[in-house]
Amino acid sequence: MAAETQLTHQALEFISREPTDTKYLYRVDVFSVDGDETRDFARVEVVEGGATPPQLVLREGEIIDCPVSGEGTFLILRPGGELEKYDFDDRNPQDRNNNIHYGKGSYIAWVAGERGLVFVEVCCPPYKQGDLKNLDVTNSDTPEAFRVGYQQLVEREP
Repeated sequence: MAAETQLTHQALEFISREPTDTKYLYRVDVFSVDGDETRDFARVEVVEGGATPPQLVLREGEIIDCPVSGEGTFLILRPGGELEKYDFDDRNPQDRNNNIHYGKGSYIAWVAGERGLVFVEVCCPPYKQGDLKNLDVTNSDTPEAFRVGYQQLVEREP
């Protein structure tokens, strides 16, 4: 069963600002829900034209990315080999409330557009250090389809 992602009348508690890889242009603030130890939330802000690092999901459980504002593209290579790309633009009503569910074995990355991007990431169970492995997309250990898709996104003209 998919994790419920809608919060109503629950107190969020700020946990920390996670350090981020300095060559990528994003910030992560982590929150917990008062009384709920089954999940946590991160508010991720990617600057204009910036990106999150390409990552491999090593954790068990489910992660749900919920784009909130700005514009950007999410790239995912699922464990079965399916390469998917999700474009988000908050000016397009059809792009709202499009949550992306994924888990262990997925290769992932967000690339922001000209207006930057904010998304919420829900982790069930809560995130812990080592759940995501940052990748070097020039390394042959990263699947070719993901390497090529990621390089095309970061090298595109705005």
